[in-house]
Amino acid sequence: GIVLRGLCAALRDPSILVQRGVLDVMIGHFPVGARVLSSEDWDTLIRVALVLYARRDLSLTRRLHSWLLAPGPVASTVVSVSVPGAKSRPDLVPEEVVTRVVSALTALLQAPYSDTAGA
Repeated sequence: GIVLRGLCAALRDPSILVQRGVLDVMIGHFPVGARVLSSEDWDTLIRVALVLYARRDLSLTRRLHSWLLAPGPVASTVVSVSVPGAKSRPDLVPEEVVTRVVSALTALLQAPYSDTAGA
């Protein structure tokens, strides 16, 4: 729908300020798995958002992590994610988020290079 197209267009904008702003909106109003988008729309949005890692901008990465790892409406089943050598307790990530991110990464890696920006 129009919401998905708007979010994806803003995430693809060449301006980092626009990308930061849309990630802030997504953190506040579109937690991953919320029922405002269909499952296919979530997959598309996550795939487009993951391309932001290529920008190598710390503020975008921090916001992307906040959005993907924020507690949302899908906290029924969680997966423990631990970093080897870390002394703190592992973070809990909703299983649906892990599944969607893995699916999006797989789609990005299998897609031709020119298709990654045009999800």
